[in-house]
Amino acid sequence: GDSWMNLGFSGIQQSLVEASGQRYRTYGVAGTRLLDEVIPNQYVSAKRADPDIKTVIMTGGGNDIIQVPGLRDDCAMMGAQCAMVVTQILDRLTKLWDLMSTDGVQDVVYVQYSNPEGEDVDFSLASGDSVKTRCEAVKPPLRCHRLETLDIVMGDIPDGIHPSAV
Repeated sequence: GDSWMNLGFSGIQQSLVEASGQRYRTYGVAGTRLLDEVIPNQYVSAKRADPDIKTVIMTGGGNDIIQVPGLRDDCAMMGAQCAMVVTQILDRLTKLWDLMSTDGVQDVVYVQYSNPEGEDVDFSLASGDSVKTRCEAVKPPLRCHRLETLDIVMGDIPDGIHPSAV
């Protein structure tokens, strides 16, 4: 995943290790994208290190929107360019989850983004297609779980992108 997983000094990776006291292999890197294959390649690297992966906790897709000039504004207006990129994000997530299923991964936890306006980000389209619908349709044996973060983050996104470390 991206900076929600690992912002360097804070993130989901660090929180998992601290809260659980367990060891986790961590591959998240701030600034990464799904559509340029960096996030999918994080999974490939994890599989190469140990192919017996049971659970994947991930983010992905946020930077594919916010790092493209003008795209965030287009998404706020539900524009055509945004719909095209969101479709690509959903398709790439589906392809990655299909690979995980084929590899025998049992569970993927997709951590959804929240925004400063107090909304969960589901990458949903007017057609009803969304992370939720794609997650519900994963191929067995994989089970997909979405973690909505709005109640956890509660609008505490000081830089407009990342939740505070508190």
